[in-house]
Amino acid sequence: MLTQSNHLPPRDLLPSLGPMHIDSVNAEKLTSYICRISTAACLPVGCVIRNLIDPALNKATRGAISSADCHHMVNSFGSKAEAWVGALQTLTGRDDLEKLTMLPLRRAFGTKHSLVSPGRRWCPICLETDLQSGDPIYERLLWSITHVDHCAHHDCRLTNVCPTCGKKHLLEITTRQIPGFCSYCHSWLGGAVASQGSSEISINEYDRFVEDSFSCLIGSSHSIRENFDRSGIAASLRCLLDGTELTSRRISVFLGASHGIVNDWLSGKVFPSPANIFRICYCFDIAIVDFLTGCNDRFPSAASRELPTILRQQVKERRRSREINWSAVKFHLDAVVSGEITETSTLAIAKRFGLDTAQIYKRFGDEYRAASRICAEHRRTQHLAIRAARDRSLVSEVEAEVARLLSKGEFPAMKRILHTLVKRRIAVDRKRDRDIVSRVRRELLGL
Repeated sequence: MLTQSNHLPPRDLLPSLGPMHIDSVNAEKLTSYICRISTAACLPVGCVIRNLIDPALNKATRGAISSADCHHMVNSFGSKAEAWVGALQTLTGRDDLEKLTMLPLRRAFGTKHSLVSPGRRWCPICLETDLQSGDPIYERLLWSITHVDHCAHHDCRLTNVCPTCGKKHLLEITTRQIPGFCSYCHSWLGGAVASQGSSEISINEYDRFVEDSFSCLIGSSHSIRENFDRSGIAASLRCLLDGTELTSRRISVFLGASHGIVNDWLSGKVFPSPANIFRICYCFDIAIVDFLTGCNDRFPSAASRELPTILRQQVKERRRSREINWSAVKFHLDAVVSGEITETSTLAIAKRFGLDTAQIYKRFGDEYRAASRICAEHRRTQHLAIRAARDRSLVSEVEAEVARLLSKGEFPAMKRILHTLVKRRIAVDRKRDRDIVSRVRRELLGL
């Protein structure tokens, strides 16, 4: 006997919209695609993420990116991006959503470096162009890359500030986000070309090189991406040394890296970070695609240009920071232990001197442990004081709400009081707050 399930094809839960400009420089990013399909389905983005995408993820992945602070990672590469791509492809019936992330480039950079910025950024002129042309408004994957801070098409800086309300978009995606519009005041984020003239900005040659390199990587074909191999970076570096007749020590000085790190790159023990790969390609004027695919016949015979002044200054500052005043560090630890100075954590102490906590622990183990106990006790005291102040505030609010309900002739039911306080963001529907509300209510009613 035929039933409805036998002859009807399965239905997708979300609209199967086509992504914008796949395999091109202007490829859409995954978070923008999520916003567009949510708008097409007449659903808030938060509802789609909470009720459709999250249930399709495994428990470990769901817990790792349940916070809005981690949603930018879905544009990057790694298990988080893979999980979201898989869930969305199931919901939309598409099989090409991986190209809206950095996943096709994981063979080149691995999964250790996310490469994407935590907040939302855009080019106002690109958005205005989309609006004027009548094309769907979307946000580019290139705008999410940390190392890219300007739009090559219009020679203007990427921005994260709404021109209407002045709010910074520090999160990649919000509950009711729409591409091209502010997440807070919902105003249009595009701007006229006249207000973003090229004469108002200053973009150095290195920034342009990085932007062009990422444009080549994102717009490269699938066959080229398949040839990317991190294990070939060491071979490319050795060929570069042989062709330019430079030593590893000379290259370390030239790039602003330590000699040991460069030797580790050459031996293949570690891989250069994306920032260092771009510096190598910039200094030797190598196309990043040639460097990653190992086209050694296109390598130059000598270094052609130096790093920008600002990058060289950063290298010098890092070298100066290695001259550490350990006596000042020990004096500070002793002052924390004696109570003369108050610190919240040993991490704060390490940051004060530009160090890592492991460095301080290795040199001053006993003082570090004592300071750590003092800091933990101080944090505990602060936490208890904050909790006590909040409880007192909650008690006074419960008393005021009970009095208000009684004055209106309404019974101060537990659920009614808690619902009002939660709606006003004074209380949270959890056991501790429920117990306080219940206790104060019983005392006032004599129950």
